[in-house]
This record gives sequence, structure tokens and C-alpha cells, in this order.
Amino acid sequence: MKQLLEDLHALDTLFDRPEKWTKGGYAFRTDGRPVRYDDPTATCYCLLGGIYHVTEYIERSSEDRANELLDAMRPVIVREYGMHVIACFNDHEEIAFDDIKSVIAETRRCYER
Repeated sequence: MKQLLEDLHALDTLFDRPEKWTKGGYAFRTDGRPVRYDDPTATCYCLLGGIYHVTEYIERSSEDRANELLDAMRPVIVREYGMHVIACFNDHEEIAFDDIKSVIAETRRCYER
């Protein structure tokens, strides 16, 4: 659980301002070109890209920190927004930066108890 809370803190820190969050791709450079979440030129991330970035996600790994973080956040997203797919939640037209920050904060509260 300590690692999960550290990853939530890292995700909250990554999304320290609205310009660091995006829709429509895992990550983008300042010129708007899409890049992988682990590209050092990435300047903004969708929620899933941010999760992959802070957990140093390794594709096709069945036991990784990214999956633990996704599993922790999913119930909050379902309860608060009625959505089951994190990418759909992130990219939904009514979702804003404050919603992303709220999900991160609520997930932290659930695990800090």
C-alpha cells in the first residue's frame, strides 16, 4: 500500500497544473505531436499516460504498479462518474482537469484510511 500511495502522490505531482493533462493520446510534446508516455520530450499526459509514466509501466506485464493504480482508481471513477473505462473517462467531453485531480485525491483518501 505504501507504493500505491507514493504512486498516487507522484501522479498528483505530475498533474500539478492543467497544461500537464490532455485528452486523445497518452502523451504529447509542446509542439502537439503525440509521443509515448515514457518519451522524455512529453510535456502533457492523459490520465492513463500519466499512470504509465509515474509507474514506469512495462507493457504486457501482468503484475505491475500501473495495474494496481488503475485498480485503485477505477472504483472512484465508477462511483463518481459512472464510467468503467479510464480512457473513456479521461476523453469524455464533460471531464475537465479538476475531475482528474478529484479522482486522484479521492483515491488517496480511500487508501490513507
